[in-house]
Parts: sequence; structure tokens; C-alpha cells
Amino acid sequence: MFALRSVSPGAVLALALTAVLVCAAPLSSLRAQETLRISRTGPMEVTHFTFLRGEEGPPRPPAPYAAGATVYLEYAVGGFALDDDDRMNVDLWALTTDPQGLPIHEPWTQTIAQGSDATPLTGDYAVTLPVFCPPGTYEFTLRAMDRVGGTDLEATATLEVEAPPILPAEGLEIRDFALSLEEGGQAAAPPVLEGGGTVYMRCKLFGMELQDDVADIQMEFQVTGPEGDVLLDEPEFFHDRDTYVYHPPSFYLPITGHLTIPAAMPPGTYTLRYTARDNLAGEEIVQMGRVVVR
Repeated sequence: MFALRSVSPGAVLALALTAVLVCAAPLSSLRAQETLRISRTGPMEVTHFTFLRGEEGPPRPPAPYAAGATVYLEYAVGGFALDDDDRMNVDLWALTTDPQGLPIHEPWTQTIAQGSDATPLTGDYAVTLPVFCPPGTYEFTLRAMDRVGGTDLEATATLEVEAPPILPAEGLEIRDFALSLEEGGQAAAPPVLEGGGTVYMRCKLFGMELQDDVADIQMEFQVTGPEGDVLLDEPEFFHDRDTYVYHPPSFYLPITGHLTIPAAMPPGTYTLRYTARDNLAGEEIVQMGRVVVR
């Protein structure tokens, strides 16, 4: 009778990092606008560092990032020692933290152990800032440990994020609920379908409890027809048990879905009932919506 789709919020950030050893001319020195805090116990140094506009560049001029934007950067580390077989062995570690010092992802680690002519080790990093991240000064930290030479290097760069402040929730809340006739389109109250069609839903779920960074959120979806009869009852419109390493007070899950009402359905007002349950906190909240079919 009906066709419906729910979209679990899934991961709220994306992370990509690589490091490779290249045999080429040394990279240029630090770009003038990038200021790094450096601490080291030996000759290792950052020979190149810059933020990029995209994965392949070009260099990005200093400017704040928006919530939901992706941060790209590239770097090079030199000065590591080689063993008697001209091999390097360097551990790399990278992390971005928010203004409160909270990590926005699990630390990235990689060990580069291979033959080398001491040409600087080059790498790149990309992280997508969560849509709920707070404004302020963030820090990216890169650490390198030279296992051959027994020395360490730590470099920290700052980046500014501009984002509207988000009021923390005191309990389970649904905010910015909207029904529209197009995915991500203008909200309608209520949307009107001419002889059937598709209605899109979006909302933000706040105030979930996490246990060891893991959520247990369930949403039930029910549709009632013009005569008051239940036409659709889906107890697991979605069920989210994802892990969220980064969950500041502004944390929320964006939820989307859609419902297709066949043209053969009778005209009238259809009532949509969304029930969100936090299985860890034992809380639930109900959000109602209406769709008119002519």
C-alpha cells in the first residue's frame, strides 16, 4: 500500500589520512600564513605544512571553516634517522580537537618502516567537521616518533570554526521537524499531494544518552488514514546503534526519510506519527505531522 524509506544517521564525520615516502626534491618550507607550535627532542622537523581548498589543492588562504565543512591539509616531516640498512621507522599520529579539547575522531596512527634516502615523509589529512560542532578555535596535532633515532616531534596548528550556537538539550528532543514535497525542500504545513505522491521528512534528534560512545535509538512510524484507521505501523522506521566518539553538548542526529502515498488512496488528511525512543535512557518523544491528499 505504501512505500517508505528511513535513513539512519550513520557516521557524522568522515576521516581520511595518508602518509607516503617519496623520492623527489624536498618540498617547500612552511607557508608563511601557517603558524605551527613545535616541540621536539631531536633533529626531526616539519618541512612543509599547508591547509588546502580540496583534496588536490590549491592552498587555502586563512579563513574560518563552517560546520559541516571538510578540512584538508598536507605536510612533510624530515630529519629522521636511518638504520644500518638505510631503513626508516617512524610512527605517525594525528588528531583534531575542539575548543574544549575534545577529540572529534579517534586518533589516526600509522607506522612507516621501509628503505629511505632520508627524503622527507609526505602525507595528507582530511576530516569533515560535524554539523553540530561548536564555534571556536580547533587544533590539529601531528606527532612523529623516530624509532631508529629515538626522537619525537609534535606540531600543532589551529583553525577557526564559525557556527551558530546550538542550545544543549535537557532531555530527548526533536527539533527542526519538517515535511516537504522535495528532498531537502521548503517545509510545508501540511504538504498537499494531488492524487498521491511522495512526502519527505527531516528532523534533528537531540539529548540522546550514550553508553561507551554507543547510541541505542529507535524510531517508530505510524500512518493513520482520513477515517482514523491505522494504514501503516512500522516499529523500526530506523534503529541506530552506531558509535559516536565525538558528542559535545550540541550533539544531535540528523534523521531523514520519505513516504510514498499511492494515487489510488482516498483523498483526505493523513496523520503521521513519529515516536523516537532512547533505549538507554528509557525516554521517548512523539512528533506528529499531517499530509493532505486531494
